[in-house]
Amino acid sequence: MNFDERIVGGPSDMSTADERSRAAIVSDLWNHTETLVTQELNLLRRDVEQRMTKARNDLLELSLAGAVAYIGVMALSSAAVLLLAKRIEPWAAALIVGLLVLALGYGMLHHAMRKLAREDLVPRTAIQSAETTTHTIKEALR
Repeated sequence: MNFDERIVGGPSDMSTADERSRAAIVSDLWNHTETLVTQELNLLRRDVEQRMTKARNDLLELSLAGAVAYIGVMALSSAAVLLLAKRIEPWAAALIVGLLVLALGYGMLHHAMRKLAREDLVPRTAIQSAETTTHTIKEALR
């Protein structure tokens, strides 16, 4: 079935589009266009919701991993400070371990931010579908 048959209602409703009044054809076109735009908006909404859910889940996973890593780093840092304090002043041991942990944390944060920045949050499927629909409607109106 071609686009003209869908707009007119198909060959079973009327034998040709010429038998229908222009007002009826425009009315059908408007109704079908309205339905199509509504469907496109629903597709866009679902696409955005899916991408946002994925991003939210990724951020939650990143937060939980960060919390667990933080606990581990604190324990290891304490152990390193205590071990190093046997050789040098305790304040110097704490400073050295603190700087090392800070550098490690910065590297991990930088890596996580680059990974998050690579996430594609643009609803490409919905945009392409809307462009195709717009092109189809323009072609039908010619």
